[in-house]
Amino acid sequence: MQSETPIRMPVHWIWQVIYVFLFLTSIVMAVLLLMKGQTFAILFLVFSMVVGFLIKMAQSFVEADDERICVYSPPFGKYAIRWDETRTVETNGIGFVFRGEGKALGFNTTMGNSSAGRLREFIEKQTASKGIEVKHVKFVPRVKPTNTRVV
Repeated sequence: MQSETPIRMPVHWIWQVIYVFLFLTSIVMAVLLLMKGQTFAILFLVFSMVVGFLIKMAQSFVEADDERICVYSPPFGKYAIRWDETRTVETNGIGFVFRGEGKALGFNTTMGNSSAGRLREFIEKQTASKGIEVKHVKFVPRVKPTNTRVV
């Protein structure tokens, strides 16, 4: 039975707007301070670089279908783990870590858009139908992607 997949959960647009606003504000502040001869402007330039990185990271999204779950995380790359490779899922209901034989992939749905709820439901259905062990944890699980990089 095929589901209505793939389900795609990008970063919510409000976070993207906030990052762009912070980036533009920090650039304007740096320019104004530089025009006044203030060396403090360097801090605003560094802050704008960090926020610029966050803008790039806000292009990330998670996509799940009947075969696998993928995390697209620019500038770091694309990561995926197939459902048939997944042995356990650690979750607190918001964050997820998928573990297989020598593999690990995790993500968090906190900053996701309105499809985050559908994604969580889909994961619950997939783990139940495929007999994947689900470990409920108290805190948001985190993991560095291991052996899951696609490109």
